[in-house]
Amino acid sequence: GNWSVSVPPTEVLEEGEIITVVNKDNNGNTSEPGTGTVTDTIAPDAPKVNNPQPGDKEVTGTGEPGTTVVVTFPNGETGTGKVVEKGNWSVPVPPTEVLEEGEIITVVNKDNNGNTSEPGTGTVTDTIAPDAPKVNNPQPGDKEVTGTGEPGTTVVVTFPNGETGTGKVD
Repeated sequence: GNWSVSVPPTEVLEEGEIITVVNKDNNGNTSEPGTGTVTDTIAPDAPKVNNPQPGDKEVTGTGEPGTTVVVTFPNGETGTGKVVEKGNWSVPVPPTEVLEEGEIITVVNKDNNGNTSEPGTGTVTDTIAPDAPKVNNPQPGDKEVTGTGEPGTTVVVTFPNGETGTGKVD
């Protein structure tokens, strides 16, 4: 049959320790000892992934200290890094990968016993405001205002009377 014994509150089982168990019957006869080894079979928690910016050269996040993170990039390449004592990790983006808005980064945590966490994910997100656009000073009576800015963005021009107009930066 099955048996269960509570671990004493003063005992903290550590990885690799040996537990010895004997069986005693009602007549006082004792079996040969059986042993068990304390083994970590619990996967670490999923790592947290900081959402990278488009074009970033590294991916960062937090995880269980002492574990390894395995990062899968949008193009299928992988990279690994160690989670340091304070729980932080960083992994360089492969030179063949250019992170683009909306792409997903997947990261798992692996401990020294081969236990693998559920995946954590991060989304490439542009949260940095573009540089201020340059305005070509218009002449009195001009019917168009021009300038330069970050390609793919929209400029919003506010005229002296409070009206606005928009234009796409190509």
